[in-house]
Amino acid sequence: MFYTGIVLYNPDMNRLKDNIKSIINQVDYIICVDNNSANIDEITSVFKQNNRIILIKNNSNMGIAYALNQIVKWGYENNFKWVLLLDQDSITPKNIIIEYSRYISMNNIGIISPVIKDINLSNSNKPLSSYTVVNNCQDVITSGCLVNIQVCKLIGTFNEKLFIDFVDIEFNKRMLINGYKIIRVNNVKLIHEVGHIHKYGLFICTNHNAFRRYYMVRNRLYFKYKYYGQVDFIISYIRLILGTCKILIFEQDKMGKLKASIGGFKDYKKLL
Repeated sequence: MFYTGIVLYNPDMNRLKDNIKSIINQVDYIICVDNNSANIDEITSVFKQNNRIILIKNNSNMGIAYALNQIVKWGYENNFKWVLLLDQDSITPKNIIIEYSRYISMNNIGIISPVIKDINLSNSNKPLSSYTVVNNCQDVITSGCLVNIQVCKLIGTFNEKLFIDFVDIEFNKRMLINGYKIIRVNNVKLIHEVGHIHKYGLFICTNHNAFRRYYMVRNRLYFKYKYYGQVDFIISYIRLILGTCKILIFEQDKMGKLKASIGGFKDYKKLL
């Protein structure tokens, strides 16, 4: 009933092995889509060891949205109802599928998500209810989400124009707009790393590289303009300018990230 999908791009092999080890006995198959990794030979040699791991190789980096859609398409074609999506460096708890299974029969469930435990930040241990309905599309990342494949057929799959960044947020927004629920199971904690977060006093920087910075700026502006209108778009525009100032003060490759940000500011309209 369940399979896992992982998008690969130059993965750290030790981390990837830990990822696979954490989930392999909880699902029927693991579908890995590789976006032209430099270490593809090493990836292939590892995956040959288990016939329940299927590797799909792309000849170029097609972007995370395209690869996620390949994973979802595999589920369509093989009559699966649910896919657990994971980043290549995430580590699942042993109870993730058992706990998620308690909620799959709820009405209008589109996505079941975990609590994210970022390895670079301290997390609250405050006790929570068994699950929380998530009404903010930006509160749920792709990794660790169990996605209803039938709902994907109805609302459309991931937006390939975005390539990377805001792919999950835009998908979540369409899920909510179409009346489907996103819930967070509060006793499932996924070990994850968002960028390379570092605190500088009161400021938190993600330290994403210039390549990512371009898509973060471009796609955020596109998303805000499309779904929230002019006022929220302007607020986001100002926040991105202030965020760029923070990068110029605290992060490395300042000029590269500045140029990438300017490119994102210029190009968001091309997506509309």
